[in-house]
Amino acid sequence: MQAPPIAPTPSKPSATHLALTASKARENVRAVVKLVAITNETPTIKSFKFSVVGVFDDPHLIPTYVDPGDCILDCSPNAIKRFSFKPGQWIDLFTAHIPIVGGFSITSTPHQLETTNTIELAVKAAFSNPVVRWLHNTIRIGDTAQFRVGGEFYLRDDREDGERDVVLIAGGVGATPMISMATHVGESNLRAALAPLQPLPNGPQLGDGGRSVPRRTAVVLFSAKEAAELLFRERLESLASNPQSGVDLRFMVTREDVGGSASDRVASPTAANGAVPFIRHGRVDRAVLAQCLNDCRKRRGGANPLVYLCGPAVFEQAVLGHLEDLGFPSSNVRFEKWW
Repeated sequence: MQAPPIAPTPSKPSATHLALTASKARENVRAVVKLVAITNETPTIKSFKFSVVGVFDDPHLIPTYVDPGDCILDCSPNAIKRFSFKPGQWIDLFTAHIPIVGGFSITSTPHQLETTNTIELAVKAAFSNPVVRWLHNTIRIGDTAQFRVGGEFYLRDDREDGERDVVLIAGGVGATPMISMATHVGESNLRAALAPLQPLPNGPQLGDGGRSVPRRTAVVLFSAKEAAELLFRERLESLASNPQSGVDLRFMVTREDVGGSASDRVASPTAANGAVPFIRHGRVDRAVLAQCLNDCRKRRGGANPLVYLCGPAVFEQAVLGHLEDLGFPSSNVRFEKWW
C-alpha cells in the first residue's frame, strides 16, 4: 500500500497474525504442502522449502486448519496451478499440531512455483511464537501443512508499474518479502536477455532477442546489524554480479566495520581498498537514500522509482522521514507494516 501521512506505529506484540492482518486481502484457495528441505541461512534464520501436493477451495476464508476429511483435495496439475502468488506476498500457515495460525513472507518467486512446484519461506527464531517453535524445532522432512496466500504489498508487473525501476529497502528480517521481489526482477531480466526473437505472421516479434539493457532495475538496499545476518546474501550477490540482471545491490551493516563508508556507491562485485563487495558500514540515512534515488533517476531520464519498504517500525519511521525530507512523493512509496 502507499505510504500514509503518518508513519506506522508498532502493534501490540500479543496480537495474532490473523487479527493483525484481518483487513488484508486473501486468496480463496488453500494449498496442502509437504516439507522437502530445510536450510540454515543465518545464525538465527532458517529457510523451508515446500512442494505443493494439492489444493482445495476456501471460499469462506476459514480461520483454522481444515481436516483432510472435511475438504475435497484436488491434486491434478491444472488444479495446483490455481495456487499462485505475487512477489512480496505472505502466507497463512496452518498446521494440525498448533491452533494458532502463522504468517510468513514468501522468499521464492512465482516462476519457481510454476516450474518446480515449490515455495519457500525464511523464518527467524522467535520462540514466543508457537508456530515458529514448531518450524525451528519440530517439523521434519515429509511433514505437511496448509498455505493460503494473502497481502497487498507486492511487486506489480502490470502496464503501469511493470517497467518502473524499484528501490527495495529493508531492515533485518524485513528483507524476506524483498528477496522474492529482487529475485523476480533479476531472474526475469536474465530470462529476457536469453529469449530469442520469434517472428509472428503479420505481427510483432516476441522475446527480447538477447536484450542487454534490463527492462527494469531493482536497487536492493538491505540493512542488518552484522554481515552474518544478511539474508540470502549469496543469491543476491550472484544476481548483482551479472549486469543483465538489473539488480543493484547495496548491503548496509551497522555493528561491524566491513570497509568503506555509507557514502561509497557499490555498483560492481569488485570493491576498492579491500572492502567487502556489495557491503558498506553505516545506516540507511538521508545521504544513502538520496544516492539510490538519484542513480535511478539518471537511468530513467529523471523519472522517480517506486520505493518498497519493510522493517521494524522505528526503521520504517526513519526511512519515511528521510524520504519526506528529500521531497520524494509519498504516492511512490509502498510499505509492509512491521507487525
